[in-house]
Amino acid sequence: PRGPKASDLDFAVLTDHVLVMQRPWKLATNLQLHRNNAGEAAEFLAGTFDRRYQIFSIECKASGQAHSREDSMRGFAEFRDQALLFRVGEGHVKQPPPPLSLLCSFCSSMQF
Repeated sequence: PRGPKASDLDFAVLTDHVLVMQRPWKLATNLQLHRNNAGEAAEFLAGTFDRRYQIFSIECKASGQAHSREDSMRGFAEFRDQALLFRVGEGHVKQPPPPLSLLCSFCSSMQF
């Protein structure tokens, strides 16, 4: 297949159907920092799974930052409509678990 190979990117294989990676970025893939270029990651997923994949971005908003949902999703433009965002709260702040409605939404989305 054309495009990047799995060995060119940084991700962990949990099962045959679940890959885990840190949020991709616009810079070149850097294996030492565990960051993939968004375009290369999108090309790999499209070439490997032929658009039969879904990205679940589970993120914590850093304390003091005011990022909108649109700002967060901008980093996933290369993945077209294959990405869903789930915010679980603020990082580095002790807080209760995510609301049940968010957990249900996440689990429901995983059943595709």
